[in-house]
Amino acid sequence: MKRMINIIIIEDEKLSAEHLATLLTKIDESIEIVASFDSVKKSVEEFKKGMKADLLFVDVHLADGLSFDIFSQVQIRTPVIFTTAFDQYTLKAFKVNSIDYLL
Repeated sequence: MKRMINIIIIEDEKLSAEHLATLLTKIDESIEIVASFDSVKKSVEEFKKGMKADLLFVDVHLADGLSFDIFSQVQIRTPVIFTTAFDQYTLKAFKVNSIDYLL
């Protein structure tokens, strides 16, 4: 049996989060979206409760701030792929366990 790859999506645009989840699960049947958060506040709350995944897909701009605020409030060792339309945060992204930055 193939090991499941648990993914968390942090994206404040519901349609974008749903589209990403659909693409990921179509690419590989072993991918499971275990959670989706739309704000810095909710993400921090859940990570503090112990929420974990194998990989995070994170938008830079969230409704209540920049996603980098999450990483300044909780320590996350999970690899991160940033998904955003803004290229000015590339260097900052690679300082918080980022493995890719998709524009």
